Amino acid sequence: MSEETRYSLEQAHLHFAKSLNGEVWSLLEKENRSREQDERMLAAAFGSYYHWMQMGNQVNRQRGEYLIARVYLELGNASEALAHAQRCLELTDQFKNQMQDFDQAFALEMVARTNAAANKIEVAREYYNLAKEAGQEIADEEDGEIFFADFNAGIWFGLEDDI
Repeated sequence: MSEETRYSLEQAHLHFAKSLNGEVWSLLEKENRSREQDERMLAAAFGSYYHWMQMGNQVNRQRGEYLIARVYLELGNASEALAHAQRCLELTDQFKNQMQDFDQAFALEMVARTNAAANKIEVAREYYNLAKEAGQEIADEEDGEIFFADFNAGIWFGLEDDI
């Protein structure tokens, strides 16, 4: 007979927040996802966010909004992606003293990318430049490399022709 692990409610929220977050990133990296995997990825992003809301902090909420925006962008839903990217940036600005420098850069990058996907090229260009500047301000070299690897990858929805 196997022993059961017992968690407090807070421990359970933390476990599920992290586990679902990891599942989202694994699915984002997967090529040729099925429709069911896409649905699972979106549900996991919201599930992770819910659990972070129960026991996390404002940084966790900001990063959860980023992840939801990224998933919606991946699924081709520009309007939902943009709404969550804007909420991510609002949280970044509202709780700036709690954020890391890379949180600012990633929030700006997502607002740029989602505006480009929504065919708001002028706004996208403005945020693209702000994100690039914020990326150059990232103090930790490894964090900066991670940001620019992400920033330079993926689709810019025609903005790359304009910058």
